[in-house]
Amino acid sequence: MSSIKFPLLVVAVMITLLFLVSPSVYAAKNKRIDIVLEQQHESRVSGTGTIVDNGNGTSTVSIRLTGGPAEGVHPVHIHAGVCTGTVPTIVYPLHNIQDGKSITVIKATLKDLTTEPMFINVHESMERLHNVIACGAIGAPKPPTTGRGALGYIANKTWLDGFIFAVIFFSIVGMLMQFVIRESVRRQ
Repeated sequence: MSSIKFPLLVVAVMITLLFLVSPSVYAAKNKRIDIVLEQQHESRVSGTGTIVDNGNGTSTVSIRLTGGPAEGVHPVHIHAGVCTGTVPTIVYPLHNIQDGKSITVIKATLKDLTTEPMFINVHESMERLHNVIACGAIGAPKPPTTGRGALGYIANKTWLDGFIFAVIFFSIVGMLMQFVIRESVRRQ
């Protein structure tokens, strides 16, 4: 194999490995994700959510609220999209939160829930569904269109993904530098 083809082959393999690191791959390897439910509209209600992949095409969604009027009955749903803006159609209805807690088994895997951006929102009451009191992102964030760009998005998805990205990136840079140095020495 010529001196040019080998480094290019290694670079192609490294780039392929880089694109295998994605939120859906990460979720498929892990059986649990944790969600932070942040207060909305100064409700003073926040909480946590946990989604556990049951391994049979279903997942268990557990939610616990704290602060503000966390007691009482609060409708809660999983929607596609992000917490800000208008609330789109319900993707997965969940059991109402009662006394600050809800547990629901849904027909979805973690991969289903993390391939596209999704979120959990908690409503004040059945009578006031328009008032969302807590919300938390559970799906893959959309790549930014400004700021650090696609490389920042790739390196910032999770700590592990960022670490793998850095290892692959610097390996590629190192190999390319070795190739350039070898070629410049050979030509002298």
